[in-house]
Amino acid sequence: MTKTAFITGSGKGIGKAIAEELAKKHKLNLLLISRTEEKLQNVSKEIEKNYGVKTEYLSIDFSDFDTK
Repeated sequence: MTKTAFITGSGKGIGKAIAEELAKKHKLNLLLISRTEEKLQNVSKEIEKNYGVKTEYLSIDFSDFDTK
């Protein structure tokens, strides 16, 4: 059974680097999470092409939840 990792902030920077490392070294499927859908689409396609793992993405801003 292939495991799936959830990575927040995966549209760029450290989050993207972590996603790439998990795909490359551990062959984990990924759920990429970030605020910018366009960046997530690009990262998702890039990781699938380069590392042969499945990816899904979720565009969400965790800082924008109503805390009531």
